[in-house]
Amino acid sequence: MKPLLIMLLSIFLTKGINLKAQCTIDYTQTQPGIYPDTLPDGMVGVGFMEGMTFVMPLDTSGFDFTNFYIQTVSGLPFGLSWQCNSPGTNCNYNPQTNQHGCIEIFGTPLQAGTYPIDVSIVATLNVIGDIPANFYTQVVIQPDSSSNMGFIASGTYGCSPMTVSFTNNNPGMAAYNWGFGNGTTSTQENPAPQTYTSPGDYVVNYEAYPAGSSSYFLTNIEVVDADGWSGDLDDGFGSLSPDPYIKLLDQSGSVIYTSPVYIDQDFPVSWPISNILLQDQSYTIEVWEEDGFWTNDDFCGSLSFQGFSTSGTLTGGGETVNYTTSVVNAGLITSSDTIHVFDTPNTPNIDFLGSELWTDSLGFLLQWYQDGAPITGATSDSLLATVSGDYFVLSSSLEGCFSSSDTVFVVVCDTAFVPSITQNGNMLYTSASSFDIQWYQDGQPITGETNETLLNISEGEFFVELSSTDGCVYVSDTITVDFSSIDEGALSKASFVIYPNPTKGAFTLKLNGVGSDPLTIQVLDLSGRIVFNKEVTAINQSLEQMIRFNSLAGVYLVRVTNNNQSIQRKLVVN
Repeated sequence: MKPLLIMLLSIFLTKGINLKAQCTIDYTQTQPGIYPDTLPDGMVGVGFMEGMTFVMPLDTSGFDFTNFYIQTVSGLPFGLSWQCNSPGTNCNYNPQTNQHGCIEIFGTPLQAGTYPIDVSIVATLNVIGDIPANFYTQVVIQPDSSSNMGFIASGTYGCSPMTVSFTNNNPGMAAYNWGFGNGTTSTQENPAPQTYTSPGDYVVNYEAYPAGSSSYFLTNIEVVDADGWSGDLDDGFGSLSPDPYIKLLDQSGSVIYTSPVYIDQDFPVSWPISNILLQDQSYTIEVWEEDGFWTNDDFCGSLSFQGFSTSGTLTGGGETVNYTTSVVNAGLITSSDTIHVFDTPNTPNIDFLGSELWTDSLGFLLQWYQDGAPITGATSDSLLATVSGDYFVLSSSLEGCFSSSDTVFVVVCDTAFVPSITQNGNMLYTSASSFDIQWYQDGQPITGETNETLLNISEGEFFVELSSTDGCVYVSDTITVDFSSIDEGALSKASFVIYPNPTKGAFTLKLNGVGSDPLTIQVLDLSGRIVFNKEVTAINQSLEQMIRFNSLAGVYLVRVTNNNQSIQRKLVVN
C-alpha cells in the first residue's frame, strides 16, 4: 500500500518534472519509424517518464523530405503530457540535417487501462508539399496494488466510486473470513469485487483457517456469586466480607492451579490466568473461602467444564462462575490492509464565447485539452483557443481524482487570411488544397468550378471563396480580367493539340499556324513550379514535339509562349 504522503509527493514531483522533461535519442535505431512500438507499462498514481525515438526518412520515390512537423500526440492517459526535444522550432525537424528526434511522455497517470497513442505529423516533400502521416504506439496503465501474506488488493488508492478486486494468497484452506470495511463480509475463498462509494479509509481484515486441531487456553475465571462461607466465627457469621480463592482440578482430581486469596472481597471477583493449556477432558473449578485461626477454610462448591470449549458461564449449588478460554487455530493466517478512497471532483462546467473558453471549477488542478491532447501550459480557469477543434477541461484533485467537462467545438477563423489569385493568360489559380473552393464571376458562382485552377476564362470580375471544414469562409480580393490589351497575333490563332491526354508522362505537342519567332514550351504543376522548359522554333509555321518529364500523378499545364502571347492546355498524368 502506498502511503498518501508518497502519493502526494509523486504528484508534486511530477509537476516539477513536467517543466524539464527531456527525452534521450536512441541512435541505435536506423530504419525509419518510431521506437519503441509499445511503451513500458505505467501504474496509477506513480510518476511516468518514457522517451520515444523517431527516425525520419530522407526521401521517397526520388524526392527529398525537407521537413517533419510533430503536430500532436493524442490518446494519452489523463495525467500524461508530451514534449519534443526541439521545442524551440515548434517541433519542426529537417531530416537532411538530422534524421533523429524524440518525444518524452511524462506525468502521473490517473486511470488504469490500455491506451492507443497516435503521433500525428506533417511531412513536407519538395515536390508534393505537405503530407499528413500518423505513427501509432500504446501504453498500458496498471491499477496500483497492495500485497500481504493473506491477499492482494488491486487498488488501495482511488477515487469514489472505487471497485477493488481481492486475490486470495492462500487457496485450499479449510475456512475464510473476510471483512471489507464497508459493511460487507464474506466466507468465500475468492470473494466478489467490492465497491466503495464514499470517501474514507476502509480497513480490510482477512482470516484463513487451515485444516487441523486447535489449541485451547484458560485465561480467566470469575466467581460471580457463591454461598456456604458465612456460618462460622471467622466470617463474623456473615457480617464480614469473604476471603475467596479457587482451585482448578484436572479430570484425575489433581490440583493444577490455586489462585491467590482476595482478603475481605465481596463477589464478584476474578483471577487472570497465564494461559493454562487445556486438554480434551473435564476440568473442575472449586470455590473456597479462607478462614483463620478458629476454623478450617470453607468449601463453597464446585462446577465443571469441558477443556475443548469456548468461554462460558457455569451455575449450580449456589455458585455462578464465568470462565474464559482463548482458541488458537494451528496455522491461522491473519492479514489486514487499508483502502483509501478519495472524493471525485464534480463535473466541471465549460462555457465559451467565440474563441474564449472558461470554467467555474476553481479549487482544483486544471488541464485543458484540444482534440484529445493536453495543451502545454493551459492550466488556468480560462483558455483562448488559437485553432478550431474539440476542447474540454480536466479537473483533478491533489489525490489524483478527476472528472472532465463536456466537449465543445470551437471555431477559430484567421481574420488576416485573404486568398490570393494568380492569372496566367486565360487561367486563374489559387492555392487552397485544404479548403472547399467556389469561383465567382461578376458576383455569381460559376457552376462546377470548385478546383484550384479556373481554365478558359472570359473577361469579367473574378473572386474565389474558400470554406474550411470547421465553418470558416475566406473571400479573395476581386481581380478584373481584360484581354483587350493583348495583341492578337499568330500564336493566339494557332491550332494547339496535345496527345495522348491523359498520359503516363510522355506526350506529343502539335502546333499549326505559328510564325517563325522562337517559342518556349513549359510544363507547370498547379503550384506554378516549372517541371519542363524548352525553347524551339517552328518550321513552315508548324511544330511537332515529343515531350518526356519525370512526374507524379496529377494535373499540369502545358504552355507555349511567343513574346507576350501565350496559349495553354491542361494535361492529366495518371
